[in-house]
Amino acid sequence: MRDADMLDDSTFGFVACTSERLFEEKDDLWDVYLDSTRLVIDEKDGRILQLTNRDKERFHLLRQADHQASTTGDNSVQAFFEDLNDTLFTGIASLLDEGVRDLTPEMMETRLGMGNGDAFFVRELFRTLGIHNIKVKDHARCCFNCN
Repeated sequence: MRDADMLDDSTFGFVACTSERLFEEKDDLWDVYLDSTRLVIDEKDGRILQLTNRDKERFHLLRQADHQASTTGDNSVQAFFEDLNDTLFTGIASLLDEGVRDLTPEMMETRLGMGNGDAFFVRELFRTLGIHNIKVKDHARCCFNCN
């Protein structure tokens, strides 16, 4: 907690996990707070937390990994998140290396492992990472629940 002021001055985002309940009171430091009984979401921009069909698929895969981990004791859940992050950040690095200027929905799918419904998340991630030279394009919505 003594370094919390440093977080306020940072231009970078952080993902942190702790069992320290004191952070619940420091709501200016987090966007999502989860304890054993509830999920609290900061209202700054709820669009980033809207579920897409792709999110539902990922949740199903996560539940399978969790079941496997609880039955076998392996690290399936950790591997699940590592795979998602590796795909996303390796894809971003290759897009930057190749000088890609327009990120199409097909490229989001094949290169980043993201669906069309994730375009807002990808835009926000690029903004957070300071990537301003890649424009994220998305399909025109064909229905309410496009992924």
